[in-house]
Amino acid sequence: MKHRYRLLLASALAFSVMAISSKETATGMDGVIEYEASVLPVLQKKCMSCHGTTTERPFFYDLPIVSRWTRPYVDRKIQTALTSFEILPSFSGAEEETIDEYAAKLRRALQEKRMPPTPYLLLHPDHRLTEEEGQLIVEWATSEEG
Repeated sequence: MKHRYRLLLASALAFSVMAISSKETATGMDGVIEYEASVLPVLQKKCMSCHGTTTERPFFYDLPIVSRWTRPYVDRKIQTALTSFEILPSFSGAEEETIDEYAAKLRRALQEKRMPPTPYLLLHPDHRLTEEEGQLIVEWATSEEG
């Protein structure tokens, strides 16, 4: 019986340490969420395939026979995504207005549940944002808006 309690206590302690350390990676020493350290990696992993300069194409892009239809469709969707919102790798040299606008667009898209779009997630379920990732981005964006 004592062994079970020790195991339970050790598990709870390990979970607490993991939770605290993951919170520290999401924020700087002063509690401020850092874009390049915390937000950008999530955007790169989950959003870059459409909203970044290195766009990956889905498996059906080059399928024989259907590629005649899929290529223009995918290219058009990616071009639309890039013109509506492009992920910035950093804000060095950016004007405050640019950062405010970027943060506001990002926050609205997530809060209104427009991104990532459901049809895209059907083929790319691993690009769905977790609750924590979405919350982190929204918190950062809210703090950046002027």
